[in-house]
Amino acid sequence: PGGSVNLLEPRENAVTRIIAEKCALDIEIGRALGVYDVIDEGEADHWVSTTYVCRWVGGTPSISIPEECDQIGWYSADAIGTLDLSRISKRNMKDLKSKPGPVAAK
Repeated sequence: PGGSVNLLEPRENAVTRIIAEKCALDIEIGRALGVYDVIDEGEADHWVSTTYVCRWVGGTPSISIPEECDQIGWYSADAIGTLDLSRISKRNMKDLKSKPGPVAAK
């Protein structure tokens, strides 16, 4: 899920807050996968996505904002390729495959 960083809030804190708010999950942030410019010239929209590889450490998955997300799941790499993913999620999966590694602690 995406969200905004609050004023003076470190990105890592924003990630754990947003995942807890939107999915009811407690996570441990591992390594940064990438920082991406997402530009939609047709909509005159530009935002920056920082993606982290994280580990689920607690909570029961649930969707708190159904208009933003219709399912939560754990999928094999092959199954992910069959899903209707956003542009940024497709880029994340490509980079995850090309930069394999463990979820290392910060």
